[in-house]
Amino acid sequence: MHILLGVLGIVAAAFFFYMRSRGTIQSGRDLAEAANDVRLAARRFGFSRKANIHAVDSIDDPRIAAAGIAVAFLELDSYPTQETRDAMLTGMASEFGVTRDEADEMAVLGRWLMNECGSPDAGISRMASRLRKLTTGGEEVMSLLQILRGTFSSADKELNAQQTDALSDIQRIFKLK
Repeated sequence: MHILLGVLGIVAAAFFFYMRSRGTIQSGRDLAEAANDVRLAARRFGFSRKANIHAVDSIDDPRIAAAGIAVAFLELDSYPTQETRDAMLTGMASEFGVTRDEADEMAVLGRWLMNECGSPDAGISRMASRLRKLTTGGEEVMSLLQILRGTFSSADKELNAQQTDALSDIQRIFKLK
């Protein structure tokens, strides 16, 4: 009887470790897919990181900078909902004249750029400065403000203190008002 219990214990331990390793493998695959999504989005929009230069300073497309600012602005919300994220993607698609999938890829690349800056606040400041350098007219800035306005008006959400500060930071960088 005691041998049977020992064999059952060994089988249970083997099953436990098998299930744990299977979960670890799946987590690794998910991580690799996330990295691949960023890589593919960067390739699609012609983004290439230059050596010894911050990732944000490598942006050549003002739409990518605006998308990064929009994503960072949304991240300043305590608990952004799927509804606000969908509103942001819809606004990006209509303002930039791209499909919803392309807008989603812009958001993925924008989130990666925000993470490279360390925080949403730092990302907004740095990407807004880069957007100002990339634009000659105010078209992209107006598109960005339209995306932000549409995101929060469609979701019936009020701006929190961090978002209000970030908006005033954007206005200061672009010398609006």
